[in-house]
Amino acid sequence: MVIRRAHIVFPLALLLVGLASGDAEARKKKKGFGTLEISSLNKGALVRIDGKEVGTLPLERALRLRTGKHTIKVTKRGYTEYLDVFTIKRKGNKVLDVDLFPVAGVFIITCNQPDARVFIDGKFVGNAPVETEGLPGERKVKVTKPAFYDY
Repeated sequence: MVIRRAHIVFPLALLLVGLASGDAEARKKKKGFGTLEISSLNKGALVRIDGKEVGTLPLERALRLRTGKHTIKVTKRGYTEYLDVFTIKRKGNKVLDVDLFPVAGVFIITCNQPDARVFIDGKFVGNAPVETEGLPGERKVKVTKPAFYDY
Protein backbone atom coordinates (compact mmCIF):
# COMPACT_ATOMS: atom_id res chain seq x y z
CA MET A 1 0.00 0.00 0.00
CA VAL A 2 2.80 2.40 0.68
CA ILE A 3 4.06 1.89 -2.87
CA ARG A 4 0.61 2.64 -4.35
CA ARG A 5 0.40 5.90 -2.44
CA ALA A 6 3.84 6.82 -3.75
CA HIS A 7 2.64 6.12 -7.30
CA ILE A 8 -0.41 8.33 -6.79
CA VAL A 9 1.58 11.25 -5.31
CA PHE A 10 4.49 11.02 -7.75
CA PRO A 11 2.53 11.75 -10.97
CA LEU A 12 0.75 14.60 -9.17
CA ALA A 13 4.13 16.09 -8.20
CA LEU A 14 5.32 15.83 -11.82
CA LEU A 15 2.14 17.54 -12.98
CA LEU A 16 2.70 20.44 -10.54
CA VAL A 17 6.34 20.81 -11.64
CA GLY A 18 5.20 20.78 -15.29
CA LEU A 19 2.67 23.57 -14.66
CA ALA A 20 5.25 25.69 -12.84
CA SER A 21 7.81 25.33 -15.64
CA GLY A 22 5.11 26.19 -18.21
CA ASP A 23 4.36 29.43 -16.33
CA ALA A 24 8.06 30.32 -16.32
CA GLU A 25 8.27 29.75 -20.08
CA ALA A 26 5.20 31.94 -20.67
CA ARG A 27 6.74 34.69 -18.52
CA LYS A 28 10.01 34.49 -20.52
CA LYS A 29 8.08 34.96 -23.77
CA LYS A 30 6.33 38.07 -22.41
CA LYS A 31 9.55 39.71 -21.18
CA GLY A 32 11.31 41.99 -23.55
CA PHE A 33 11.70 45.60 -24.53
CA GLY A 34 9.85 48.25 -26.47
CA THR A 35 10.39 51.95 -27.10
CA LEU A 36 8.74 55.18 -25.99
CA GLU A 37 8.71 58.40 -28.00
CA ILE A 38 7.47 61.68 -26.53
CA SER A 39 6.02 64.37 -28.76
CA SER A 40 5.81 67.81 -27.14
CA LEU A 41 6.22 71.54 -27.79
CA ASN A 42 7.37 72.14 -24.18
CA LYS A 43 11.14 72.42 -24.61
CA GLY A 44 13.12 72.04 -21.43
CA ALA A 45 10.46 70.09 -19.51
CA LEU A 46 11.90 67.42 -17.20
CA VAL A 47 10.88 63.80 -17.91
CA ARG A 48 10.78 61.07 -15.26
CA ILE A 49 9.90 57.44 -15.94
CA ASP A 50 9.01 55.33 -12.90
CA GLY A 51 10.49 58.06 -10.70
CA LYS A 52 13.85 58.11 -12.49
CA GLU A 53 14.97 61.23 -14.36
CA VAL A 54 15.59 60.37 -18.03
CA GLY A 55 16.16 63.80 -19.60
CA THR A 56 14.54 66.98 -20.81
CA LEU A 57 12.35 67.59 -23.82
CA PRO A 58 12.97 67.16 -26.64
CA LEU A 59 14.64 63.81 -25.97
CA GLU A 60 17.51 62.95 -28.32
CA ARG A 61 16.09 59.51 -29.11
CA ALA A 62 13.34 57.08 -28.20
CA LEU A 63 13.62 55.46 -24.78
CA ARG A 64 14.11 51.70 -24.56
CA LEU A 65 11.93 50.31 -21.76
CA ARG A 66 11.02 46.88 -20.41
CA THR A 67 7.60 45.57 -21.31
CA GLY A 68 4.80 46.30 -18.89
CA LYS A 69 3.24 49.30 -17.19
CA HIS A 70 5.25 52.45 -16.51
CA THR A 71 4.53 55.86 -15.00
CA ILE A 72 5.60 59.08 -16.72
CA LYS A 73 5.82 62.49 -15.07
CA VAL A 74 6.71 65.63 -17.04
CA THR A 75 7.25 68.93 -15.23
CA LYS A 76 8.28 72.47 -16.06
CA ARG A 77 8.19 75.47 -13.78
CA GLY A 78 5.16 77.66 -14.46
CA TYR A 79 3.26 74.85 -16.22
CA THR A 80 0.79 72.13 -15.26
CA GLU A 81 2.26 68.73 -14.47
CA TYR A 82 1.70 65.76 -16.80
CA LEU A 83 1.27 62.40 -15.05
CA ASP A 84 0.17 59.20 -16.80
CA VAL A 85 0.50 55.41 -16.81
CA PHE A 86 1.29 53.69 -20.11
CA THR A 87 2.06 50.16 -21.28
CA ILE A 88 5.06 49.07 -23.33
CA LYS A 89 4.53 45.99 -25.49
CA ARG A 90 7.28 43.64 -26.60
CA LYS A 91 9.05 45.11 -29.66
CA GLY A 92 6.37 47.82 -29.74
CA ASN A 93 6.75 51.58 -30.10
CA LYS A 94 4.56 53.79 -27.88
CA VAL A 95 4.15 57.47 -28.80
CA LEU A 96 2.88 59.91 -26.17
CA ASP A 97 1.74 63.46 -26.93
CA VAL A 98 2.56 65.57 -23.88
CA ASP A 99 1.15 69.08 -23.54
CA LEU A 100 1.84 71.23 -20.51
CA PHE A 101 -0.31 74.31 -20.03
CA PRO A 102 0.96 77.56 -18.55
CA VAL A 103 -0.45 78.37 -15.13
CA ALA A 104 2.04 81.00 -13.98
CA GLY A 105 4.70 83.30 -15.29
CA VAL A 106 8.27 82.78 -14.17
CA PHE A 107 10.09 85.96 -13.25
CA ILE A 108 13.87 85.86 -13.30
CA ILE A 109 15.32 89.17 -12.18
CA THR A 110 19.03 89.82 -12.11
CA CYS A 111 20.89 93.00 -11.23
CA ASN A 112 24.47 94.23 -11.52
CA GLN A 113 24.24 95.20 -7.84
CA PRO A 114 24.02 92.13 -5.59
CA ASP A 115 21.38 92.08 -2.87
CA ALA A 116 19.24 94.78 -4.48
CA ARG A 117 15.66 94.48 -3.21
CA VAL A 118 13.09 93.30 -5.77
CA PHE A 119 9.38 94.14 -5.63
CA ILE A 120 6.66 92.86 -7.96
CA ASP A 121 3.36 94.77 -7.87
CA GLY A 122 4.53 96.43 -4.65
CA LYS A 123 5.25 93.12 -2.89
CA PHE A 124 8.80 92.25 -1.79
CA VAL A 125 9.85 88.97 -3.46
CA GLY A 126 13.54 88.76 -2.52
CA ASN A 127 17.02 90.09 -3.10
CA ALA A 128 18.54 89.98 -6.58
CA PRO A 129 19.12 87.66 -8.24
CA VAL A 130 15.61 86.31 -7.69
CA GLU A 131 13.45 83.73 -9.44
CA THR A 132 9.74 83.50 -8.61
CA GLU A 133 6.37 82.60 -10.10
CA GLY A 134 3.37 84.85 -10.60
CA LEU A 135 0.19 85.12 -12.60
CA PRO A 136 0.72 85.87 -16.30
CA GLY A 137 0.08 89.43 -17.41
CA GLU A 138 1.49 92.92 -17.05
CA ARG A 139 3.36 93.52 -13.76
CA LYS A 140 5.17 96.41 -12.11
CA VAL A 141 8.73 95.52 -11.12
CA LYS A 142 10.81 97.73 -8.85
CA VAL A 143 14.46 97.17 -7.93
CA THR A 144 15.98 99.28 -5.13
CA LYS A 145 19.28 99.63 -3.32
CA PRO A 146 20.50 102.40 -1.02
CA ALA A 147 22.70 105.00 -2.79
CA PHE A 148 21.26 103.98 -6.20
CA TYR A 149 18.31 105.16 -8.22
CA ASP A 150 15.29 102.86 -8.18
CA TYR A 151 14.63 100.94 -11.34
